[in-house]
Amino acid sequence: MSLRTAGPVRRVVAATGLSALGIAFSVLLSIPVFVVSLDALTQFVAALVLSELGFVAAALAFLYATGRGLGYLDVGRLNRRAIGLVVAGTVGLFVFRLAAILAAQALGLPLAGNSVTQLAEEGLLETLLALVPLSVVVVGPAEELLFRGVVQRYLSEELRRSVLSRSPAYCSRSSTFRRRSSRRRTSPR
Repeated sequence: MSLRTAGPVRRVVAATGLSALGIAFSVLLSIPVFVVSLDALTQFVAALVLSELGFVAAALAFLYATGRGLGYLDVGRLNRRAIGLVVAGTVGLFVFRLAAILAAQALGLPLAGNSVTQLAEEGLLETLLALVPLSVVVVGPAEELLFRGVVQRYLSEELRRSVLSRSPAYCSRSSTFRRRSSRRRTSPR
């Protein structure tokens, strides 16, 4: 039985193995950064990028081993609506954060201290500032490629046809709706 036609249990085992392979590739690819002498920021950025390439390598290895092409990933182009949703969501989060801070101040509640100034004094601010764009450009796409693009899709191919895929629906239905009594109510005569 190949990975293409595997049953639900075998698919879960394969998906778990693929996740472990991604982590192993991440560790192996980031090792050379620690052998070469680099400044702390460059070493951090290089290690992060190389470790995320481990997830990409695992996804591509899976596609190659199972005979699936890049079309399996079902990648599309961004449209204006999707970009607008991302921008609106980001702005909405900042507005919500600002409103929550202003509400807390108006109520006289203590706010947590701002540790960014402390990080700047320790020299870690540059690292954090590098982490923000790297998270958006490298970390997010690499992990989404492996876990949502490959693992989740591979699992959903078989599991949507099995009882396992319907069990969350059964649980939510049974907790939401009461079971009707088998006895019929009789109206008084």
